[in-house]
Amino acid sequence: MWRVDQILPTIVYGDAVSNHALALRDILQDMGYKSQIYAENIGESLRHSAHDVDTYRRSREKGAIIYHMSTGTDLNYQIRKFKADKKIMIYHNITPSEYLLPYNPQAYKIVQTGREQLANMRGDFDYAFGVSEYNCRELIEYGYKNVKHLPILIPYSDYEKKADDGVMKRYSDGNTNILFVGRIVPNKKQEDIIKTFYYYKKYMDPGARLFLVGSYEGMERYYNGLVKLVETLELEDVYFTGKVPFSHILAYYRIAHVFLCMSEHEGFCVPLIESMYFGVPIIAYRAAAIPYTLDKAGILLNEKDYIMAAGLIDTLMKDNALKNKLVANGKERLGDFSYDHIASMFKSHITNILMD
Repeated sequence: MWRVDQILPTIVYGDAVSNHALALRDILQDMGYKSQIYAENIGESLRHSAHDVDTYRRSREKGAIIYHMSTGTDLNYQIRKFKADKKIMIYHNITPSEYLLPYNPQAYKIVQTGREQLANMRGDFDYAFGVSEYNCRELIEYGYKNVKHLPILIPYSDYEKKADDGVMKRYSDGNTNILFVGRIVPNKKQEDIIKTFYYYKKYMDPGARLFLVGSYEGMERYYNGLVKLVETLELEDVYFTGKVPFSHILAYYRIAHVFLCMSEHEGFCVPLIESMYFGVPIIAYRAAAIPYTLDKAGILLNEKDYIMAAGLIDTLMKDNALKNKLVANGKERLGDFSYDHIASMFKSHITNILMD
């Protein structure tokens, strides 16, 4: 019997990579494999779910390692020393360093190192999974072999949990609510969302609101610049929520009328799937993994034209046929990322790898 363990730099509650690792562990155990998770940094609430990476030892059984690659860390060097019969990388992508240099030099160095390490690690793995077709293309460009597509596991049942009543009541008043969910970081280009909102609110819908939901921890300089931009534009009704509980995130999706994404780098972009689930029509800039994840479930922008983007929001708010078409396409697209479908893909991949 094979033992299939996962290793990753950090596992914390609510993180997409961490959630993916936990779900894969459950699937592996259900398949009859012994499987544990090892990490350098373990969040307090997950102490019972993972082991310190220093305690990892190769067992006498046939063993495979699945390594989650998403940042720069010394563990990327150490993984070469871990012995296993099969070694598999799951690539979640790494933010290009140039976005971070003006705002957080330490973060810049970490992701720059991560990109360098990714290039140097291509001979250390027998197989590699990309969580998007975009990630797969990057791996191939870096020289990785046996690259396979395996999207992130997303349990849609989580979205049926109770949404925060306070948020729901406060903003369900008929005014237009424009939403973006994601960390406040420069690659996600929240400033372009704000500029688009400026034109929409000023010339098309004075009662509109913009919600930018996400933590800005470590990116305070970038966040402060966004706040300054809002002040310079004399904009009202722009809400930076900071880090909020999951129940609040559910509520913001439920009160949203449009999801606007101007991000220039995403390895997958889970909020696109979340928007589809909640029936929120999507307008997104065509960049990185976004067109691969979105497909026909939203409107893709080929350029950063704020007036045009504002006009598209206005069109969506007035054209029910277009809105309903996008929502229907989103519901159909959800099937491609359903938990059962991705779990089946993973089971097939891992079975073929272990039999090879």
